[in-house]
Amino acid sequence: MPHLRLSGNRQQRRLYATWRGYLTADQIKEGAGQVLSLIREQGYTHLLNDNSLVTGMDE
Repeated sequence: MPHLRLSGNRQQRRLYATWRGYLTADQIKEGAGQVLSLIREQGYTHLLNDNSLVTGMDE
């Protein structure tokens, strides 16, 4: 997904989600689903959700 970059630190159990660009509601839902899947599958306990590069969103 070009609007979302996910990376993790398994030792610290942290997942980093970096959002960028103009986002549609469908892109946000899809990305949130990916985040939740990784949390469940990998056992992350912390999430850093960075939206500082988001330029706008559908309402």
